[in-house]
Parts: sequence; C-alpha cells; structure tokens
Amino acid sequence: MIGGSFVRGVSGGERKRVCIGNEIIINPSLLFLDEPTSGLDSTTALRTVEILHDIAEAGKTVITTIHQPSSRLFHKFDKLILLGKGSLLYFGKASEAMDYFSTIGCTPLISMNPAEFLLDLANGNLNDVSVPSELEDKVQIGNSDTETRNGKPSPAIVHEYLVEAYETRVAESEKK
Repeated sequence: MIGGSFVRGVSGGERKRVCIGNEIIINPSLLFLDEPTSGLDSTTALRTVEILHDIAEAGKTVITTIHQPSSRLFHKFDKLILLGKGSLLYFGKASEAMDYFSTIGCTPLISMNPAEFLLDLANGNLNDVSVPSELEDKVQIGNSDTETRNGKPSPAIVHEYLVEAYETRVAESEKK
C-alpha cells in the first residue's frame, strides 16, 4: 500500500521511487523530474540518477531539477543549465562548467563540491570564491548597493557580472 493523507503506507523516499518507476514504465519520450533525489539517502540517490542516465543514453530526454547533489551525482549529469534570478548563467556540458567559471575569474578558494560552488555563484555568494578583477572594479567601498559587510561584491553585482559574462560568451560563439 502506497498510502495517502490518512494511511501511513510507505516512506517518502519509497513513494518517490514508486512515482519515478510509474513514469518510467509509461515510456515517455520526455521525462521531467522535479528533485528526484530529494529525501533519498546517498546510495539510493546515486542509483536513481544512474537509472535516469541509462534512460537518457537509450535516447530519451531526461530533465531534472536538483539542488545539493553530491559530487558523485553532479558528475553523472551530461548537461547543465544554471539559472540565477531567472537569468541564464551557464548552459553546456556539466563537466565543463567549472572550467567556464574559471575563465571568467570565479574559482573556489577551497576544495568544494562543484554543485555547491555553482549554487553559491547562482545566489551571488562569493565567500570562498575568487573575485574577478572586473567585478572588484564594480565595488564602490562603503556603498551598500555594491558591497557586502565582508567587502565582497553584493549578490546583485555578482549576478549582473555573471549574466554579462555568459551573454558575451554566447555572442562570441555565435560570431564563429
């Protein structure tokens, strides 16, 4: 028994796996999953993503939203769309995202899960992240609109910089 509002039934993780299984059995050409690993232990989350990866390898389109994936999970994804405040900050191979952000001057200063680093950037958080010189130039000391308490650029300024950098990259690639 799966359960419902009045009957306990299976756990939340089991219910999630049953729902994913039901969708897979239908064999859709597009499988869209919102947080398929949320609430699952790390082993089950990894197995779930591996199954979804196998489905994608078989020619189906699989799209997931995910937050806080482990490093192992992050590296299972082929493509990545990173959004910040609804704006596109990166679209491309997940395996190339760290290199891209490095080319625009944003690199982790400590060992960090790539997904955690990318989510920090998307939220405008540059703690433990190098600050590009172009971004430092935009910070006006003492101006609360451009600077945070720790002297780092404000999230709004970081967001503006990341959007501009990505749009410049796209424009340059379209010229080729």
